[in-house]
Amino acid sequence: MKFALLDLKKIDPIKLTARIPNETLRKRVLDVVMTVSVPFNRWLGFRFERIGEDRVVVISPPRRLRENHVGGAHACCLALMGEYAAGMCIASHYGIDGHRLIIGKLDIDYHKQGRGWLRAEASAPTAWPEPRDGEAWIDMETRITDSKDGHVATCKTKWQLKDWSRVREK
Repeated sequence: MKFALLDLKKIDPIKLTARIPNETLRKRVLDVVMTVSVPFNRWLGFRFERIGEDRVVVISPPRRLRENHVGGAHACCLALMGEYAAGMCIASHYGIDGHRLIIGKLDIDYHKQGRGWLRAEASAPTAWPEPRDGEAWIDMETRITDSKDGHVATCKTKWQLKDWSRVREK
C-alpha cells in the first residue's frame, strides 16, 4: 500500500514564511525551516541576515564544527555558504514550488583564512534569465567576508532551473 505523502521538495519555504509581518521573526522561522529541510547545513549554524530577490546575506558564527586543522573555516564550509546564499537568492526570485533548482557547477577562490563571524552575500544577476522550454541556467557569484570585511573567498556557481513537470523522477 502506498501512502500519499506531502512532497516537501515542492513546498516553497520563502512563500511559506512571507506572511510573517515581523522581519526578524520571519528570518528566524526561515532559518529553522531550512535547517530541517537541508540537514547537511544543520551543524554550521547558518542564519539569514537579509533575504530578498535582489540579494541574500547568510552569516555563520564561529563554531568548532566548521573549523579546519589550522583553526579557520573549512574550505567546504565556505563553499557551502556561497552555494546556500546564491541558491536562496534564485529561489527568492523564481520560487521552488514550481521549479527544481540544482547546482551544476561550483568554483571557489580562497583569498585568506576565514575566522570569526563570516558573511556570504549573493546578489541577483543584472537580468534574470527567462526559462525556455521550462529550463534556464543561472550564473551567480557570492562574496564571503569576515567580520573586518576582509575578503575570504569568492564562490561562483551555475544553477539549473527546471519546471517540476519536466523533471524525471523514479
